[in-house]
Amino acid sequence: MVILFHGDNTTQSRQAFVSALGEAQRKGEVLRLEAKALSLRILEEALGTQALFFGNKTVIIEELFSLPKSKAKDEYIKQIAQATHVDILLWESKQLSPAQLKNFVQAKVLGFKLNPVVFAWLDSLFPGNLAYAVKLLQAAVERESAEMCFAMLARQIRLLLSVKDGVIPKLAPFSVAKLQKQARVFTLEQLLRAHTALVDIDRQQKTSATHLSLHAQLDLLMAELLG
Repeated sequence: MVILFHGDNTTQSRQAFVSALGEAQRKGEVLRLEAKALSLRILEEALGTQALFFGNKTVIIEELFSLPKSKAKDEYIKQIAQATHVDILLWESKQLSPAQLKNFVQAKVLGFKLNPVVFAWLDSLFPGNLAYAVKLLQAAVERESAEMCFAMLARQIRLLLSVKDGVIPKLAPFSVAKLQKQARVFTLEQLLRAHTALVDIDRQQKTSATHLSLHAQLDLLMAELLG
């Protein structure tokens, strides 16, 4: 059986993936294949052989869909979707589209979506919009967690810095357009300060160097960035 884990909520998808991996290790042999080092020969050998000893054999591949578009990648996906001799666990750190999932009609596909309020909060980050952004952050923390909001804000700042540098992220066109609009209202210096602040917050939270909660530190960072 193929089990595919994907979605924006990487915390939950990763937890589910690690749990499934632990179960596979208890049942038999586990073989990890690096997506970037994959070849048809390596994949066919992995999928075409049984476990060396008693028990099941499980093949693990992470970030297969992050590989550049190619005929080889299409063939990897086809081979995996049709595999019958081994179990396969696939993990992706993003939400896959229906087109990407079309080959996995026989697979167990587990999607982990973030609550939409998280994206509404990220989209609200504009100078002068502090009160509304604080309100949305409160809702996002209640529905997900402060840790998830921190991770998503760090990702957003990295994307905005990339856009400022003229790099177009590999996202849907409407998402790129929103990022470009948002990047225009911040200076490069503001985004770099926000990035540095996020690094400091991460260090302080991990070393208990602050009495403030992560949520409170995010509020303060927004006040500095948007006020």
